[in-house]
This record gives sequence, structure tokens and C-alpha cells, in this order.
Amino acid sequence: MPIHEQLAAGPEFDVIIAGGGTAGCIVAARLVEADPNLSVLVIEQGPNNDTPTVETPVLFHANIFPETGTNIFYQANESPHLNGRAPLVSSGGVLGGGSSTNFMMYSRPQRSDLDAWNMAGWSADDLLPGPIHVSSGTFRSTRVQESFITAASTLSIPIASDLFDRETPIGVQRAQRFISPTGARQDTATRYLLPLLPTHTNLHILLRHAVQRIIFSHRRATAAQLQSGITVKAKKQIILSTGALGTPLLLQRSGIGLPSILSRAGIPLVHALPVREQYLDHNLFYVPYYSSLEEHETLDALASGRAEPREEMLGWNAQDVTCKLRPREDQLGPFASVWADFVERKDRPMGLMSLVVANPLLGVEAGAYFAVSAFTAHPYSRGHIFVGSAAGGDGKGGGKDANKEIDFDAGILKEQVDLEMCKWLYKTQREIARRMDVYRGEYEAGHPPFAEGSEAACGRRDGPTTGGEIQYSEDDEKVLEDWLRANVGTTWHSLGTCPMGKVVDERLRVIGVEGLRIADLSVCPGNVAANTGFLAMVVGEKAAALFGEDLGVDLSV
Repeated sequence: MPIHEQLAAGPEFDVIIAGGGTAGCIVAARLVEADPNLSVLVIEQGPNNDTPTVETPVLFHANIFPETGTNIFYQANESPHLNGRAPLVSSGGVLGGGSSTNFMMYSRPQRSDLDAWNMAGWSADDLLPGPIHVSSGTFRSTRVQESFITAASTLSIPIASDLFDRETPIGVQRAQRFISPTGARQDTATRYLLPLLPTHTNLHILLRHAVQRIIFSHRRATAAQLQSGITVKAKKQIILSTGALGTPLLLQRSGIGLPSILSRAGIPLVHALPVREQYLDHNLFYVPYYSSLEEHETLDALASGRAEPREEMLGWNAQDVTCKLRPREDQLGPFASVWADFVERKDRPMGLMSLVVANPLLGVEAGAYFAVSAFTAHPYSRGHIFVGSAAGGDGKGGGKDANKEIDFDAGILKEQVDLEMCKWLYKTQREIARRMDVYRGEYEAGHPPFAEGSEAACGRRDGPTTGGEIQYSEDDEKVLEDWLRANVGTTWHSLGTCPMGKVVDERLRVIGVEGLRIADLSVCPGNVAANTGFLAMVVGEKAAALFGEDLGVDLSV
């Protein structure tokens, strides 16, 4: 069946999947392929993903801008922990979800991350990915790549043969990516779902429509009401896959959540559950550097519009090195309150870093730069996401544009220990950068404004350092803290808002109602030391197997 943007009135399907995200596309494809008599409707609020910023990896950076139209953006509340800033957190807004718009970095959670969930069937050994290419892509900027790896090794960061073996807590390696050897992004719409359209008439895809709420009959989910007003009936299952931000809002608009929040929004209660119990993310910052690189070795000329990409660069995401880090024994002081967690889980890194072969800031002077991105692996701060007071609309969760009326606390840097971890990451990445042979100083506008004359002061340099580590004064520490609160933001790794054991059971069935399931990163009970693209895919695979069993469909055939 072809892709549609309109539905006739009163349609009915066996299974409705609300959200054509990373996991949702996998679930739909697996079910449709296993049983040709099972009718499945995928409802995606965005367009198809056949756009250059999705299809061409080197254009990935355009997806972070709202005007590109490939992501959904959720406005968080202003936070005193971020110097009054109100973060904007994005989620995939086209078919394929985040797998269509993310930065394509391959990484896997640590074994202890998944085992700590303590959910039957969800251990590290239970979760495996599907038919997705992981490769180097079509290009690497080898000079800066090797420079970073060499510099890291001088600081006793070992070169790893497989950094994502689920055990290694510290190391550096050349990055692998969700890009095929021929340069194609590996999103789940393209790899799983769309190839089935010509041959599977039981697959139906509706684009540019959002599900406003789920309708219940005697506590059983029976239909999805769209924002357009159309109601679509489901004979067997409704599966929510609108992401860790979209799914809790959809549940609340449907009458499932905390009674006090639903009452405030004028939404009748169907069943009380701790929806939004914890909002999790990673805390990220970027810092750019001057370099001795040539422009053909970086993404800067392309990103600024000064040049067109060479053909071999099309399958590149400009992130050539990745590493995991834990502090040394002499650096543990700021982490005394939480270090027992790291002692207990010896495979637990404190942060992850990537080499970015470009300056991520806008409006920079022409040049060839590199940067380092760094994020905390297990922040201790927690946020929340609630429907707003106007979400009820017609008293049944039917208000228009309900995502704009939300109470969203992104939870960034609320705990002091998270700030301390970011400070340590800043200092660590800077020591690596200033030992790289292509290093020519800190790009001042992207670093803390340390006082002139301070050992930590930033600026151009003639070459890499030959001295020891920077010693930061008390004033430097204050400058760094203030800069981090003004700059640290989301890593777009939202998860945990509808966790297993509280909102869904281990089979991803919404607790207390019938016929309703969830398949996205909202079900994760804890954070993971990894980019979350891989995790979303394995959640999709696991969910498909579980839902197939419930439907009597054998996915092993």
C-alpha cells in the first residue's frame, strides 16, 4: 500500500502504532512481515524521510535547526541551574524518528547498564540489534583523528580494540557510525519499513497526522483519535512509539498519569500511573579549537556554505574518534558522594567524548577547526514532563497543539555532582586537545572567559603544549562553573519517562489497562553510558518479539 496523508472516515486496523519513530518502524516491519493477514497502521505526525538532510550523512547538522522541519522541538522550563536558560530539546520528527535525524554515532550500553534494570528478558545478553550497517562510512579526516588518539594515549587513555564491548569503561578508538560502507544513513524507516511497501498490502502508513489521545472502552484501548478529528479503531493492539517526550504526553492526554496533573488539565482519569516519574538525558557541551588543518580536512567550509562537499565526504558525520573516561584516583574528591556507584560497577564510565572535525559555533571566521563534544554518562539530576493546564481542551484530552502547553523540566545540572562531572570533562578534554599536534589554541568564543594572565586563559597558540596539566585557581573554577551553567545542554538522548516496573511491565504493556503497549525509549528504567540510537533499535526488536507473541505471530519464521 502506498504512503498516505489522508484516511477515509471510520477505518479499522488490527494494530495501530502511534508514531513512526526508530522503534515503531521496527515493530511495524516485523509484525507485517511475519503475518500478511495482520493489518498494521503506522501514524507519523511528520513527513517521509526522503530529504537530503536525512539521506546524506554529511548534512546531518541541519536537522538541529527548527526551520529544517525534520525534528520536533519541546521547550523546557527556564532553570536557575542553567542561569535562567530554557533548553530546547528535539526529537525525531519524520518517519524513522531519531534514526533519521541523529548524528549516527554507534555505541552500545555497558553490560551493567542493562543488567541494573533488573527486568526479566532485558539483560544485556537478551538484547540484540537487527539488519543495520555499522561502518566507517566513506571518509575519515585521518590526520586529526590520529592526532587525537595519540594525544589521549599520552594521558594513559588506552587505545581500545572494541570500546563498545559492553565491558570497557575507559579507552579511545576510531568511531564507527550508523552509515553503510557506501555512505547511506542507517535509519529504521529505510532499512526496515519502506522496503515492505511494494509487497505487503497489510502495511499502511499515514503521514502528517498526530494522535491526540487514545480512546478506552471499559479500560481497554480501542481507538486513536487524531488531531484532525478522525478516530481510527484498533481491533487488537495500540502501540505508542512517540518517543520519551511524546509518549508520556500522549498517555496523559488519554487519561493515564498522576491524578493531580490530569485534574489540573481537565482530563478525566482512566488510570493513575507515575507517568514522567523520571526524565533522563545526558548533559552535553562542545568546545572548539584552532588547528593547523587544511579546509579540505574539516567540515567547516561546507557548514558555512563556502564549499560543496567532495563526493567521498557525503557519507561522513565529521565525528571520527570516540572515547570513554573515568577519573584517576587523584581526581575523585568532587565525586566522593557518588563514587560508590562507580566502585560497585567497575565498567561504568563517567563521561563520553567525540572528536568533531568542525567548529560547531555559528558565524565563525573562515578557517579549519576541530572541536570536542563531551557528555556525562550517568547524570544524577532528574526532570519531568507534564501536560499543561490547557491540554484537556474539550475535557477529553482533545485540545489542539497540546505539546505546546507543557510543564517540562529538562533536569540539567540540578545536582551539584553533575556540574562537577562536567567540570572534570572540560578539563580532561582540554588536556587531550592541547597535546594534539594539530592544536593551535582554544577558539575563545567557545570556551570559558578565564582571566588574562590565568594559567587557564584561552587563545591562539603556536603549537601543542610540552608542559604539565593546567592548574585552575579558585577564580578559574568559578568562571568554569558559570560557563557550564550557561552552555551545557541536552544530548537529545531523552529516555525513562514511562519506565518498566512503574508505567509498563516487562512485556511493555501499560499497567492497569488492556490493549495498550509502548515501544520507545520512554520505557527504559535507567540511563546508559552510550548514545541512544542503538538502544532504541534493540528496544524495537525486543518489543516486536513481545508483541508478536501476544498476537500469536511467530517472528522467528
